[in-house]
Amino acid sequence: MEKTDTISFANIGIIVLNYNNGHRTLGCIESILVQSFQNFRIMVVDNGSLDDSVKVIIHFLFENHVEHTLVSQNESTEMDKFPEKKIMVIQAEKNGGYAAGNNIAIRIVRKTGIFTHVLILNNDTELSPDFLEKMILKYQTEKKKRGIDKIAIGSRETDQTGKIRNQGFHYLNIPSGLVFNFPFFPSFRYIVGSCIFLPASTPLMDDRYFLYYDDVAFSKILKKDHYFLTTLSSSCYKHETGSTTKKSPQLHRTIFRSMKIFYLKNYPPLFPLVVALRFLLNLILGRPRIAADLLRISFYSDERADF
Repeated sequence: MEKTDTISFANIGIIVLNYNNGHRTLGCIESILVQSFQNFRIMVVDNGSLDDSVKVIIHFLFENHVEHTLVSQNESTEMDKFPEKKIMVIQAEKNGGYAAGNNIAIRIVRKTGIFTHVLILNNDTELSPDFLEKMILKYQTEKKKRGIDKIAIGSRETDQTGKIRNQGFHYLNIPSGLVFNFPFFPSFRYIVGSCIFLPASTPLMDDRYFLYYDDVAFSKILKKDHYFLTTLSSSCYKHETGSTTKKSPQLHRTIFRSMKIFYLKNYPPLFPLVVALRFLLNLILGRPRIAADLLRISFYSDERADF
C-alpha cells in the first residue's frame, strides 16, 4: 500500500515511434498494456510509414477493446479527446527521423499539462511487467537524494534471450566517433535512446538528426540543461535491435551525415581526425566505396549543418 501511495501521483506519457513496422510495434504496446502500474497514456507516432502499419495497429486496438484515437499530426495539437483515451495514434506528415518523430509527442506531453513524466521507447522493445513501477520509484529515490527534478533515466537492456546488452548507457569514444558498451577514454557517456525516462518538462530533441547520434546529442542537451543521468538496474527491457534500419543499404550515409552534424556542433576541431580514422578503418575492412562516401559527405557535400 505504501509503495502504491508513493507512485500514485505519476501520470506517464509513453512515446512509441513506428516506421514500416506495425506488427513489431504491437509487441511493444502489449508489454505496456500489462504493466503493474496503469496510470499512463501511449502516443504511437507513425513516422510516415509506406506500409499498412497504421491499419495493423488500429485493428489490434479495436480487437482488444483498447480506447484509442487516430489523428493527423496537425490534429494532435487538439487535446480534448486524448485524456480519456488510452492510446493516441498520430500520423506524421512525413518521415522526419527519430528526433523529429519523438518531438511530435514530446510537444503534446509538454502542452497538455496532464503528465508528470515521459517515457521514450523504441517500437522494437518490450518491457518487463514491473518496469513502469520500478522506474517511477527510481526517479523518486534520485529526486529525494539529489534534491532536483531534472533526472533522466535509462535502463538495463537485454536481447530476446535475456542476455544483457548494456546497463542503459553507451560510450562515444570522442577521437573516433565509435560507440562502445564500456568507457574507452576519452569518451562521453550517454543514455541509450531506445529507452529514456524523464520529467514531462523534458527538452526537445535536436531534429537535425535523422538517425544515429541523436541519443548522444540528446544527452548533451540534457547535460547542458543540468539533468542528472542515471540508470535503472532492478528491471529491464528486451530490445530487438535494428529491426527498422537493418534492411537499408545506404545506412552508412545516414550515420556519416549525423556524425558530421554532431562533431561540427560539439567538437569541431576533432572532426578531421574522426573522419581520417573512420576512413582508414573502412579501407582496412575492405569497404572503399563506404570510405569514399565518408569523404564526400564530410568535406565535399553541399549539405550544411545550420547552427
